[in-house]
Amino acid sequence: MHLQNILVPLAASVASVRAAAVPNLPPGFPQGSYSLLHSRPLENGTLYYWGDASEAAKAKIDWDAGWDENAVDVPTPSPIPMQRRCGSNVVHCSNTNLARTDVCQQAVDALRANLGGSIAYPVQVISFRSGDFWCNIAWADRINNLVNGYLVAAASKTLGLCGTTGSVSGWADDVSLNNICTTQYMSNA
Repeated sequence: MHLQNILVPLAASVASVRAAAVPNLPPGFPQGSYSLLHSRPLENGTLYYWGDASEAAKAKIDWDAGWDENAVDVPTPSPIPMQRRCGSNVVHCSNTNLARTDVCQQAVDALRANLGGSIAYPVQVISFRSGDFWCNIAWADRINNLVNGYLVAAASKTLGLCGTTGSVSGWADDVSLNNICTTQYMSNA
């Protein structure tokens, strides 16, 4: 009986994390089955990594790569000719799926604190949860050899331009993530 009193709330808590955090992907984002692949508790919240579970099962993922060494350097991608505007981070703001700016700032700060931390290949959404509030950072393409630091510039720019009223939602086009030109999103869903 005592064990049931512990397990039932725990199961409900896990279900609420899975249900609440699965992002509603914006138009143009590759639709698919995104599953919670990993979580990383931090001092002021938790980072959740979402992606294709079938791809994750095939990969040998070292979730601690780069985090163990407290990596602070962003690896420099090999020079590859890119589209002319790629890396310009053209930001568009939205009034839907607004996230609290303080929670998104904590998400950016968590990534910035460990710029060289690896993000496994099948991951396409990172959620940060603080209390009952969520901030999702997502990108439209699957990127090999992605690290936290690649996400910071567009996330910071979106937060700065769209997060002026205490809440934020938006996306940046022409984002360069390890020499892949893509779109990066920030919202609560």
